Amino acid sequence: MFRDHEVNLPYARLFVARIQGARNAALRARVDFAIVPADTMRSSSKYGLLLGWGLALAGRPSPCSAVVVDRYAAVVNQRVITTLDILAQLQPLRQQLMETSTGTELEKKLLEAYQRTLNNLIERALILEEFNRISEKDGMKIPEQLVDSRANEVIYERFNNNRSAFFEALAAERLTLDEWRAETKDYLILSILRRREIMDRVVVMPRDVRELYARRLDKYREPEKVQLRVIVLHRGATPAEQAAKLQAAEQLRAQALQGGDFAALARKHSEGHRAADGGDWGWMAPKELRAEFAAAVAQITTGQIGPVLAAGDELYLIKVAARQAERVRPLTEVYADLSGEVRQAEGERLYKDWIKRLQRRYYVKIFPAE
Repeated sequence: MFRDHEVNLPYARLFVARIQGARNAALRARVDFAIVPADTMRSSSKYGLLLGWGLALAGRPSPCSAVVVDRYAAVVNQRVITTLDILAQLQPLRQQLMETSTGTELEKKLLEAYQRTLNNLIERALILEEFNRISEKDGMKIPEQLVDSRANEVIYERFNNNRSAFFEALAAERLTLDEWRAETKDYLILSILRRREIMDRVVVMPRDVRELYARRLDKYREPEKVQLRVIVLHRGATPAEQAAKLQAAEQLRAQALQGGDFAALARKHSEGHRAADGGDWGWMAPKELRAEFAAAVAQITTGQIGPVLAAGDELYLIKVAARQAERVRPLTEVYADLSGEVRQAEGERLYKDWIKRLQRRYYVKIFPAE
């Protein structure tokens, strides 16, 4: 909630994709990289960087230079966000996009994803800066025991309580335990401040839920429904076969009217694909039925069996097992879902307002990409 899936960097995967991780990926893919200061930002296009890096990681030839250039993307106070920080976060999505899109469509989607990720990383940096301010003012700290507890949870949940496997995964990512703990502490900071500034402040007013319900009333209208059981017999090709099948259908109807179990008769005699289910067609809206079916069903009293219906190449024996009149789902049935929507919307509003305040409080510079 409130961008948790975007700023929860240590746990999007087990280990955050930081600049070191991005460099490691570059090395594994045999791609060179260089770090370029801010004053040379315009040396290559953002799209060229995105596409070149993506193709290299995918093991595909790149139309761009083989050199992946790491440049300043943004600065938040003293925190630097680089292009490789962004690209490392984008890697799973980028590979997916490159499998499903090409040309200008791919370029557009990559640039949009790049910008979203940059914005998310800026917001993350702002929240961490805010924690530093609060820490200096009020002495708020993240206890090491809390980091230890989170590490134990990760080892238990993701490595079957195997600490050796955990450390092997760290080594595979070329990430030290201290680096992982630092990122875990950042994650805890983000979670604590989001809860304090947003989740704990969200108030769902019943009036707001009722107003949302009123706006969504059409969504909660349910048409009339009928529950049908049907015996199907193929009519046959010749007049004699058709007469015999009609007689068989009438006999089955007579048995059902005399108290025979309709479902058992369907399982034994129906030639339709629902025979094994006792001819149960489930709940259906009459408007979903073909015209002759809907007309026949409209004439059958609930719990009763209609006359044999000949339609196309089949004969149908229809029982209306139950009916549900057209209705509007009451507020009590949907209150929990609507309350969750109101809570989500209010949380998003509080989050945006909070980020705007942080942007006014702290220095933020975004460098042009090309």
